[in-house]
Amino acid sequence: MADTEMFLSRDERNELSEHLREVPDLIAPLALAIIRGDRHGLDTATSRPAPQSRPPVDHGAEELRDDLHNTLTTWVRLVCEERVMSPPEYLDTEEAAHWLDKYITALAMTVGAEDAHRSIIGIIQAVQRRLDHRGDAALTEDELAGANRMVITAYQIEKVLHLLGERGEGLNRRRVEVLDKAGALQWCSRDKDTGMRFYRIGDILEAHATHPRRGRGSAV
Repeated sequence: MADTEMFLSRDERNELSEHLREVPDLIAPLALAIIRGDRHGLDTATSRPAPQSRPPVDHGAEELRDDLHNTLTTWVRLVCEERVMSPPEYLDTEEAAHWLDKYITALAMTVGAEDAHRSIIGIIQAVQRRLDHRGDAALTEDELAGANRMVITAYQIEKVLHLLGERGEGLNRRRVEVLDKAGALQWCSRDKDTGMRFYRIGDILEAHATHPRRGRGSAV
């Protein structure tokens, strides 16, 4: 299809797709940034106390998470309306990014696609800048407790290893997959289209700790 029938050039479509494909790698680090709160020098303008004795919450990162989700899902809805496509069921942030990448041509043919290019890339880059300024210190035990119910994939575990401290030593994508295959780790949800499995961080850490690797030939 000729570029003259679209509101985005080929280069702009490629640039947008590249950014959309970076979203899955941002989800887990952003969620942990929210949990870490103001421990790394954030001021009161970007963080707020959580209720009771729970760790502070990074309000700025929380707003970025919501803005990212809202921006992506809004454009999914607009593309469906403009191109008369059946809207998908509820999409989380990662699924919305995947949908927009898959239907990048439909997005490029949607009125206002120039705004989509600018706003989507803008919010993704804002998240990246926020994460680039975070400290590298591992989560405290209280923060880990808050992160235990966070859901990630086997691939994403490698993106947050530096925050898990000693409890994350020896963890990687292969280790998660082996624990799952051995029955030591149970996934909590699965993508019906791709088969991708999702796990709670707490379940991964517990399985990793209670089923130590025994060397070559061991099930786990």
